[in-house]
Amino acid sequence: MDPTSFILPLFGILLIVLLVWLAGGRRTLKLTRANVREALAAEGYQTSSVTVADDGHTALAWLESRNALAILRSMGDHPAILIPGPDDIRGISIKGDPPRLQVQFKSYAQPPIAIILNDQESLDRWRKVLMLYGELAVRKEAAS
Repeated sequence: MDPTSFILPLFGILLIVLLVWLAGGRRTLKLTRANVREALAAEGYQTSSVTVADDGHTALAWLESRNALAILRSMGDHPAILIPGPDDIRGISIKGDPPRLQVQFKSYAQPPIAIILNDQESLDRWRKVLMLYGELAVRKEAAS
């Protein structure tokens, strides 16, 4: 077997990976209050409250126009917006110090989110919102 038949394709793959990396292929948008509000406004939503995780990968927003929760995640160069219904959330938990708010979804297609909230006011606000979502889901299941 000719050694160049193995080395040349490997070198080509490494060159492509290097070029993608140099072009910013692993770029991720860091969420801020401003770009979260901007992304939601582009979709036609008005927000009254926005909390961004310290790492800038996840944000929670309350949509005044729909009276609903919006969850935003950093996906490459753009934020992905999820507006879950009450029956989409499986559970919430708060663990650790500083408190880490975790939200699990019923759909396996939606990975759980975790946001460290150093501000007690933000923690209380979002805990109440998510508990309300849980209560609405229980009422919906009982009515069925």
